[in-house]
Amino acid sequence: MVKLPFSIIVNYNNDTDAIEKLINIVYPEFKDSSKKLHCSQNRAILTTKNNFVDEINGQLIKKFLEDLTEYLSYDETLNQNHQSEYIDLLNTLTLSSLPPHRLLLKPNALIVLLRNFDPTEILCNGTRLIIKSLSKNVICAKIAVGDFCGKEVFIVTTPPSPRAYPRS
Repeated sequence: MVKLPFSIIVNYNNDTDAIEKLINIVYPEFKDSSKKLHCSQNRAILTTKNNFVDEINGQLIKKFLEDLTEYLSYDETLNQNHQSEYIDLLNTLTLSSLPPHRLLLKPNALIVLLRNFDPTEILCNGTRLIIKSLSKNVICAKIAVGDFCGKEVFIVTTPPSPRAYPRS
């Protein structure tokens, strides 16, 4: 059995209250302004379930004042004849290696890359970025930590072409 120190236990009345209290403890600067996110770049909330991550992220993103941009995943089955049967199922899957089907982002939010985009440009799994601007197909962000901190990068959000990822 793991025994937690009393100092890290958060008392709460309900689940929504618990998430709000946890966010306020880990990211107290959100009480003042989401512009101070640079203070938070070395902090994280760890959880055991992906649905908890989605719920916490949903609460956090509401704290940013900027306009919300929604990105939807691009899901397809190997057999196109079954596409309509399985698309709803594919959209409900939450895997630790993939973002949610419906990804909600705002400028100044901190994001973490979940896959290698361009290792030569330090855009690899685990890179922390602060979003600067969002458009339909491109996310402009700055690297938040490390040797390349402050470097502006662009992440293309268009779905992959079938030729880029051949089926086996």
